[in-house]
Amino acid sequence: MSQKAVVVWFSALLIFAVVSREQVRGARADRCSLDGAAIEPIHRVDLMEDDAARASFCSIACALAWPTLPPHAWWRLRDEVTGRAIDAKSATFVASRVESVPARHERIHVFEDPTQAMSHCVQFGGARIADPFLPPAAEESDR
Repeated sequence: MSQKAVVVWFSALLIFAVVSREQVRGARADRCSLDGAAIEPIHRVDLMEDDAARASFCSIACALAWPTLPPHAWWRLRDEVTGRAIDAKSATFVASRVESVPARHERIHVFEDPTQAMSHCVQFGGARIADPFLPPAAEESDR
């Protein structure tokens, strides 16, 4: 194969890779902004800014891995029981033996009602955890 053919082959391969990756990671509401995975509505995490979702994620782990956060952004999650959208600041977080997002091996669950969160802990061997979206400095000052 000539050098020109090799260059054309790798150029076509590169273009195909970029286009296919863009299809996966494109700004689609049903795909994770971090890795392009499908988002289950009950586990949806939205990065909110000015009352609009700037990015959406399939799990808490993906949301926490997002590299840039706008200064006035906040997190909106879904209550595991009702599916209702809630602010992360008002949510109760639980870690248990049950995987919430099996593809990510994530075991963090989100509840609006603290009683339901504690019931989940008793039933599935878990414990209440601090808000994972709080910056470390804010977490220290809450103690």
